[in-house]
Amino acid sequence: MEYVIGALTGLLIGGLLGYIKSKIIWSRYIKKSDEGGYDNESAQVYGRLLASNALNIAILVIVFLMRNIVPVEWVSFFIGAATGLVAMNFITAGARK
Repeated sequence: MEYVIGALTGLLIGGLLGYIKSKIIWSRYIKKSDEGGYDNESAQVYGRLLASNALNIAILVIVFLMRNIVPVEWVSFFIGAATGLVAMNFITAGARK
């Protein structure tokens, strides 16, 4: 049961952080695209994708460093957080289109 609680907690934390990350990174781009777009749009997209991946790595490093702090099984917490990040990326990408 400890594994399930760890996975659900990680999924919740990863999903929440993934949603916040996507809103911060992509909201300005979407607003500007609706107004007429950028001159070099591909550079804007690639830059935001690079920032998104860097933040994913940073979030997972922080989750890994919290392994002695969280009161649940940290491996399932880590896997749940990674799954939450990926799920929110797919969900928010669908909302961007």
